[in-house]
Amino acid sequence: MNEDVDGIIAKHSYIILTALFISTLFNYLYQVLMGNFLSNSDYGILGVSLSIFYIAVILTQSTFSQSSARLISADPFNTGVYFKTTILGNFLVGVAVSLAIFLYSLSSEVYFLPLSMVAILLLITSFVNSITALHRGHKRFENLAIANVLGSSVKLVSALLLVFLGFGVLGALASFIISLVLVIAYLFTKTLKIDLGNSKGWSFSMLKETIPVSIVFLGLAFLVNGSIVLFRYFEGSDVTAGSFNAALTVSRGTYFFSTALITVLFPYLASEKSKEYFSFQSLKYVFLFVFPLSISMLSNPGMWLNLFFSTKYLNADYFLIFLSISVGLLSIANVLASNLIAMERFSASSLSLLISSAVFIVLTLLTRNILESLLVTSLVVFLILFVYYLRSFYFKFSFYYSSRIVLSYLAFGLITHYLPLISRFYSLVEIVLSFAIYFVLISVLRLFDERDVLTILSPFPERLTKITANIIRMFNSLL
Repeated sequence: MNEDVDGIIAKHSYIILTALFISTLFNYLYQVLMGNFLSNSDYGILGVSLSIFYIAVILTQSTFSQSSARLISADPFNTGVYFKTTILGNFLVGVAVSLAIFLYSLSSEVYFLPLSMVAILLLITSFVNSITALHRGHKRFENLAIANVLGSSVKLVSALLLVFLGFGVLGALASFIISLVLVIAYLFTKTLKIDLGNSKGWSFSMLKETIPVSIVFLGLAFLVNGSIVLFRYFEGSDVTAGSFNAALTVSRGTYFFSTALITVLFPYLASEKSKEYFSFQSLKYVFLFVFPLSISMLSNPGMWLNLFFSTKYLNADYFLIFLSISVGLLSIANVLASNLIAMERFSASSLSLLISSAVFIVLTLLTRNILESLLVTSLVVFLILFVYYLRSFYFKFSFYYSSRIVLSYLAFGLITHYLPLISRFYSLVEIVLSFAIYFVLISVLRLFDERDVLTILSPFPERLTKITANIIRMFNSLL
């Protein structure tokens, strides 16, 4: 049974990851082209505005929506009840948060219009996230993948057009509204094909989950995105905030990948009997394939900044050194917290994120050193969740196994550190080659074996799976 579900999860993961790759490419082009066409100060304003949006949107993305996805996957007969409750709950939360942001925007002439548009965005996303939760609960990941690609591509094209016409930051933000309206239209047509089952009454039991769930994901979003808001507040410079935004954009890559993983895995953890097995698999692959992105950024930040922004933001390498490892730790914490919530362990993750967010604010106010405060806080929240998970659930952990992971990290970081900075294309080649070497290394150290190949490549043709398994078996036998 595990192997069959492994194959399904792998298939859906590839669908989401492929869509993520395409949408990330469009989002990357959006960030790069906005950075090129907007002035440094306007790019800083855009970065601060979007970070506020990314934090606030969590309240409609991971509260009622997250609970709805879990409940629908576990009890599809009452889909209509959960869906109706989610729409109402997200809308009320969206109205409250949008009003708060709009009132805050009145205090700043520069940010009044950008934040007013963010408030409008939040109202629209309350509906998008409600429909997305419905499709996640029914494991309709193909629909979500198409919606993701559609939204990011339309956002890119409309942003270029509006900025070219002279609308600046407002045009860049308006592109979000245009793309989300089209996403709603697409998902609505697909929703008509889903059997909503029982729609009588309301699910007040969802309210019990929304508070701890909102604390968890709001805390994570605040730690990942709130640093630039605090940085802008203390520095008072939109130009410097533009450089910070460039480093933050690059470092978010690990968080995006961890989010894609839990998007697929969460409904299975909520509905399958082998929850601990799937949870362990997700953590294993995050340590092996997602966190090394942060190791690479930490070891050679200039290479990554050059790939994304050419030489315009190479001065942001200091920011990226701290942000890469901080966001990497938060990416692991993201998977840990999501797995704990899926297994109905709300208190540990919510308390740790609530305390950690408060610690981050206090440390920042006392030291005014945002980067070091974020690094300390990220390490603390990771350790709390990881230790709690080790004490509560199955995790194949030993000193010998962990030492091999550390050895692979050190070797990979050392190789990446000495790669020269030449051109954007050369940076891309270096990144691909360094990860190819890392992949061989973890195979030789038997961190990645034939069973992993059968799990990850199960949706692909059998011939490809066998060839890859033979290659990995050869690497495994070298030591």
